[in-house]
Amino acid sequence: MLRGTRVVLAAAVMAIGLLAGASGVSADHAGETATSETTEGLTDGQTITISVANMKMPGMNTAQIMMANTWPVVGPEAFNLAEFGDAPTVNINPDGTGTFDYAVTLDHGTFNCLEIQCHVVIFQGMGFDSYTAGLPITFADPAAATTPPTEAPAATEAPAATEAPVAVDAAAPEEEESGDDSGGGSAGIIIAIVAAVVVIGGGGAVLAKRRKG
Repeated sequence: MLRGTRVVLAAAVMAIGLLAGASGVSADHAGETATSETTEGLTDGQTITISVANMKMPGMNTAQIMMANTWPVVGPEAFNLAEFGDAPTVNINPDGTGTFDYAVTLDHGTFNCLEIQCHVVIFQGMGFDSYTAGLPITFADPAAATTPPTEAPAATEAPAATEAPVAVDAAAPEEEESGDDSGGGSAGIIIAIVAAVVVIGGGGAVLAKRRKG
């Protein structure tokens, strides 16, 4: 069993070496592309839908998918070799297009997609003539998802403003009329004095007449 595993890994190294080539596989060297509507904030094991185009390697109607820690692929170290035998195979249409689902994985043992930029790599054939497309993806941090967000304290409503009491203007006291009242008072006193003098004088005259008679 161990010997068989070593044979598989050895074959994987050779295949990936041919895939990568001495100087790496150029991205989209034949116009091949890979796209998906879901590439950011992924979770471990999430299935995304990938569409490819221009995967037209002569004599090939399938492609394989793996996750790599770089793109373009520059060598066997771009992959986890233990995953090579589990790389799924997908069908490619005669026109070079294809749409399929793929479950992305966060931790690949030799690299972790939270620490580096990972790519889903779709390839046909091996070596410099292989048709290869890379799709960059990112994952959400699972630790951040388990930490409940801190809620901001509820805003305290400001107390209603107290209206200032309406100022009541004190009625100005009515000014006493001057001139006529004071003048009238003085005239009344003078008249009273004159009347007293007349009465006194009249009484004195009557008394004098009586004494003479």
